Amino acid sequence: MAKIEEIIGNNAILNIINQIDEVRERRAMFVKVNTLVYGFISVITLIGIINIANTVATNLLLRKKEFAMLQAVGMTGKDIRKMIATEGILYGIFGAFFGSITGVGCSIILFTILSGIRGFELTIYYDVIAIATIMSILIGLVSALIPLRKMKNQNIIENIREID
Repeated sequence: MAKIEEIIGNNAILNIINQIDEVRERRAMFVKVNTLVYGFISVITLIGIINIANTVATNLLLRKKEFAMLQAVGMTGKDIRKMIATEGILYGIFGAFFGSITGVGCSIILFTILSGIRGFELTIYYDVIAIATIMSILIGLVSALIPLRKMKNQNIIENIREID
């Protein structure tokens, strides 16, 4: 490399382009951008999971008087667990459905904006949508079953008498 630079000298017309260094710089930049993007996605996902869990748990704990009434008229603990589990699964299904529609819609909008700048292909990743659907159903189910343990040990009569 040094010999080539000596031969060329200070000729303004000729430039030396080291493609190996450029490829290394591009890879380093790609790694930095990927780290930033995946870190951002991870933080947003974690905030979403905690928000869903908090909303579902609060919803169920506020309805403990209703569950106590159902137990008082003969509904068993197993039936209430089934009802709450079904509710959690439905939260996950609806969330996945609307989230998938929103995500695909945003992808289409971004594709139409960016396709004029550079040649992009519109790709919808169905496997990622399936994984996100399964995860949202599991998060909804777990979020619904966690407050059930708190309500399990409470007295039915005290819950019915509780003043809102």
